[in-house]
Amino acid sequence: MSWTSALPTLVLLSSLLSTTDTANALQSNPPQSPQLLSDTTDVCTAAQGRTSYCEVELDVPAACIDGASSNCPIVFFFHGKNANNNWYAATSDVHIHKVIGVYPQGENDQWNIYPGGSNVCTWDDYACTSDPDEGAFVASIIAELRALGAHGNVYAVGMSNGAGLAHRLAANAGSGDLPIKGIVTKVMPLYATPSRSGPGELNYNQPSANGPAVSVLNIMGTDDSLIPYNGGPLVNDFQLMSALGSMETWAAHNGCDIVPSTSTKVFSTNADPTGTATFYDYSGCPDGVIVEHYALVGAGHLFGAGAALDGVSIDFDVAYEFIGRVEAASQTISPSSSPVASPVVCKDDPTWHRSSNADQTCDSVALYPNWRCGWTGADGTTASEACKVACDTCPVAPAPTPSPSNNPTKSPTKDPVTSNPTNDPSASPTESPTDAPTPKPTSNPTGAPSTSPIKRPTNAPSSSPTKSPTDTPTKNPTSSPTSSPITPSPTPLPLTPSPTAMPTLSPTPCIPCTNVPTPWMIRNGYECATAPNSSWFTNRCNLDQKWVNNLYCEGRCQDEGLGYGTGCCSSTIFS
Repeated sequence: MSWTSALPTLVLLSSLLSTTDTANALQSNPPQSPQLLSDTTDVCTAAQGRTSYCEVELDVPAACIDGASSNCPIVFFFHGKNANNNWYAATSDVHIHKVIGVYPQGENDQWNIYPGGSNVCTWDDYACTSDPDEGAFVASIIAELRALGAHGNVYAVGMSNGAGLAHRLAANAGSGDLPIKGIVTKVMPLYATPSRSGPGELNYNQPSANGPAVSVLNIMGTDDSLIPYNGGPLVNDFQLMSALGSMETWAAHNGCDIVPSTSTKVFSTNADPTGTATFYDYSGCPDGVIVEHYALVGAGHLFGAGAALDGVSIDFDVAYEFIGRVEAASQTISPSSSPVASPVVCKDDPTWHRSSNADQTCDSVALYPNWRCGWTGADGTTASEACKVACDTCPVAPAPTPSPSNNPTKSPTKDPVTSNPTNDPSASPTESPTDAPTPKPTSNPTGAPSTSPIKRPTNAPSSSPTKSPTDTPTKNPTSSPTSSPITPSPTPLPLTPSPTAMPTLSPTPCIPCTNVPTPWMIRNGYECATAPNSSWFTNRCNLDQKWVNNLYCEGRCQDEGLGYGTGCCSSTIFS
């Protein structure tokens, strides 16, 4: 057969290959017309404990398609108990905010994070193969999205039971199965107990010392009768942390200050526009990590129609602003893109206004720039781009470059880094080294005052120390992975004596133990004797290398039965 006679066959084969490539690539859809990922993949049929009730909607804006891939943030929306995923396509506004929306449906209209009426196994039967394994289910969805070419950071937004799932995903976050960048949780804190529940390996209820940092925004009503603000029993053996205890756990895990700054915000609803909320900001976090909490004074489990904070809708503009700030905090500017600004002209655009409210201009942004600079304007630009004075994003004029003949050895001028909390993630964000699941900064040995911190099995997916190439944006080559974003306490630390140099107290047959606190403990007002309860030391004494090297809390560790093997004497009073 000649090549000319084979030409129709080659054309047909080429057409089939092109069709296959298109079918396997990420596709956009019109607003309010999501795709059914559960119909085109096996995320439901291959998932444990799922029935025909299982459904996963995928909502992809056209603005998020760049060839065969996308770097838009991926946002999971998890409904509450006795609810469903039907309303997210009409209310999530992912097409306005240029993010990929994922709307899964829970079995029996709930998520299996505590005992339910349809469970076959007990909550502590981790080998159960009958009940839904929520961690594996979400991980399989993320794997399918990665295969389709969606490479953006992954976020979870949840309400009540769905917020509990978001906490669990973040607690089990890792570089492979669950690359969770941040969560937004409404009316649900972390569990105090148990430490694990439900089937599988991705079922831990508190973050572990070897997990990555995860940005957290939590919103709760102070008068919630269903999920008490101050914590307490939920069902059977399940106990809730208090709202502030949960936030302290996340702050400590992430390496932030556990004592927040507070301020008052306006909490309004259609019924009451004059309410108040207390805003808790946990500063001192590593680069790219944000931990915040709102206590809505007098609010119950349902906040009320039109609920807003300082005029920003809680569903879901507050979440998008938070995600925008996390994305912006993770971005860097390449030296090759250094702007040439001579002279530098900086002013707010007087014609700019927010897309959803023409009265919200750059003047409105200037009132709360930390989170309003993520607003999207009617023309598609963000507030950080249009309101340069309000958002402090004015370009910096580069220093004059000396002539090569005058200074041939001078390195190139470093490009100014400009904050740009945009919701348009058309460019792949770059993570700082502190976002990767590497050990926390040396000035903060990541002590999370959770009631049940645990050491994960070494084969648990969340303990993976590296990210896959598709899950980790390019790291900033100019950042030093050993630099610490947290300023150490100015108080000089007492030197830890070498065991061989300690004086022998005759006739005592051994050397007295020291109790040197860690820099993190000093900064947060703890001493070895007043640090969190015994379970907090489980992952630190004789396990954390920084603790071993510095013999931190030597006496306390000795009394907890976790000594360093120095042979020192101690007592039960943690002297």
